[in-house]
Parts: sequence; structure tokens; C-alpha cells
Amino acid sequence: MLWKELLDLARDRRTLAVTALLPLVSMPLLAVTMTFFSSQQVSRVAVLTMDDTLGCIGDFCINSTMVADTIKQSVSSGDVLVEINPPGNLTDYDVVVVILEGFSENLTSLDRVAYVRLIKNVGSSKAEMVYQNILATLRGLGRELAKLKLEELANLSGVEVLPDSILDPVREVRVLVTPTGQPAEEREEFRIWTARFLAFALAFIVMPPTVFITDSIAGERDRKTLETLLTTPISRSTLLTGKILASNVLGIIAAAADVAGVVIFFKMLGAYMLIDPSLLLVHAVDVALTIFVTSTIIIPVVSRADTARSAQSMATLVTTLAILIFFTMLSVDIPRLPVHIRYPLYLVPYTHSALLIYNYVLGYNLQVMVHAGILLALSAVLLVLSYRLFNSEKIIAKT
Repeated sequence: MLWKELLDLARDRRTLAVTALLPLVSMPLLAVTMTFFSSQQVSRVAVLTMDDTLGCIGDFCINSTMVADTIKQSVSSGDVLVEINPPGNLTDYDVVVVILEGFSENLTSLDRVAYVRLIKNVGSSKAEMVYQNILATLRGLGRELAKLKLEELANLSGVEVLPDSILDPVREVRVLVTPTGQPAEEREEFRIWTARFLAFALAFIVMPPTVFITDSIAGERDRKTLETLLTTPISRSTLLTGKILASNVLGIIAAAADVAGVVIFFKMLGAYMLIDPSLLLVHAVDVALTIFVTSTIIIPVVSRADTARSAQSMATLVTTLAILIFFTMLSVDIPRLPVHIRYPLYLVPYTHSALLIYNYVLGYNLQVMVHAGILLALSAVLLVLSYRLFNSEKIIAKT
């Protein structure tokens, strides 16, 4: 029966193509989307100089043109275009910087504050990034002027002053540690981000086995081919075993494709040093376990569905739950959630799929084994349940 299922799978070129191409293409496509389309969107910044004054501190003098040039030099890049006093409608710009009248005099005075009006277009996806870059430039300019003011005051008072001791009296010494308190390097921080991303990447591999199992049970039942198989001398356990093993062959294909897709993704972003063979191996095992548990979840669900459409709807709910968990790992530390939230999440098999790779990167090998064991145990329980619910008479009655 296994050979029949494998033969049917081999003939189903669409399923094989989706299984191999979805993980393999999705990750590189995501990298292309993140880089190419972002680079094609040019952000436009307009700088309006409404001030014609000149401000001086000692021998240093500044005017609005110099400020505009500083902003242009600091913010301009391949995808950011800065124009000074452009003609026409300003609604086409992501950010408009207005250097108000009297700015230079106020900037260099000892008793006044200089103001700049920043107009941000909330409809632009890149406006916030450009806005923050402009703010950083203005703050840097303000800091340099503050140093000059302090030096001028020190000269007038005859007191020796170190400007940084006044402007920046508290400085941090950055120390990275692991969750256990051990010293960590920046590489470890990047690896943890990689683990979050690999957990997210699992979202691309739950769909192919779900579609295959749903079609091989509910779809065959609607096409009357399952009824024919159930009336043959083949036992229902043999029939179900063939379908499960065939779905896990898809899992092996998906695991290989997903690993290849991840490697291509990181290389396209120039971050291939974040991954290593052992991490890829654990990720491949995680993919296989995730697909196995997905198969054992889907079988009891679709076996009891009245129609192929209802089976697909229920299977979609399962995959949606998986995707939610994997997306959550991008920004949430599940082990740090409150108990009343964390423990219910532990009842979801996909939580253990996400935490398996996460704990491996942290060096928690015992937790890795625990999560892998839970996935296997859940799969075994669900597998037994699948054999019990895969009842020939009830399935035929639904046809």
C-alpha cells in the first residue's frame, strides 16, 4: 500500500512541486522582496530654508544653507533623495524639513532655542526611517553647537571645561549575556535572531502535507476512490500507514527544500555567517517533526469531515494556528510569558516546534530533547487516535 501511495504521490506533480518549491522559493523570494522592492522605492525629502540670518559662536558661523547641506549630505543615499527649496507641490515628499526664520541666531545664542518644523507623510512606508535619520542629524548638529557654546562660556569664565562631561555625563558599557548569565558575543545575539527566523520559516512547510492528507482522504472519498480501496482486502491500518508514510516523504522533501531556501535567503542578504551545519541539521529535524505532527493532527480532523470542502476548512484552521505560533516567535519570548498564557500555548504542538530550534541556539540541549520528545509523544498519541477514528464503515457512510 505504501508503494501505491508513493506512486500516486510521484504522479501528483503539483503536490511535489508545491512541496519542493514553496519552501525553496519562498525564502529567496522574501529576500528579494525585502531588498529589491525596498531599493526601488525612493524616499523624497524637501528642505525649505526660511531663515536668512547668520549665527556665530566665536569664530564659527552658521546659516540655514549650511544646515540644509548638512541634512542633505547625512540623509542622502541611493534610495533617499534630498532636495533643497524645491519648487512645486510638497505633498509628493515623505518628509519636509522647514528651517524656520531666526533659526541660525537662535541656534548660536545662549538663551534661546532653535526650532525646525518636520512634516512627515504618514502614508509613506519609508517616512519614519527617513524622519529618524533627519532627527539624528539635527541632534548631532545640536550637540556640536552645544560643545562650542560650552567652550565659549569656559573661555569667558576662565574655567576649564570638558564639554562631554556636561553633555554626556553618563555612558554605558555594553555587556552581552546569555539567559543563564554567561558572557555572550554579538554573534550569539545574531544566532538567536536567526533561531527566531527559522521558527518563522516553519510556516512555509505546514501547508503541503496538510493539502496532501486532506486530498488523499477527503478528496479520494468524494471521488469514490477511497470507497473502492476500503472494500479491498487491504486493512484500514495498512491503508492509513501508507498515507502517513507518503506524507512524511513529502516532509523529507520539504525539509531539504526549506534548508536550501534558508541558506539562499541568508546568502542573498549577505548574512550566511549566522548559520552553521549543526543549526541547519537541527532545523531539518525540526521541519520533519513538524510535518509528522501536522499529518497526525490532520488525519483525525479530515476523517470525520462530511465533505472535502469542510475537511479543507478544518485543515485550514490547523495550519492557521501553526502560522500564528511561528509568527509570534519573531517578537515574543514564549518561555517568558505569564503562566496563564504560556501553559495553554504548550498544549499546541507547534509551540514545541518553535521552541526546539530556539533552545538549541541558546545551548539548552535538555530543553531541545524535551521539546522533540513532546512532539514525538504527541504524534504517537495522535497516530493511535487516527487509527481508531479511521473507521471504514463510517467513512463509507459519508461517501
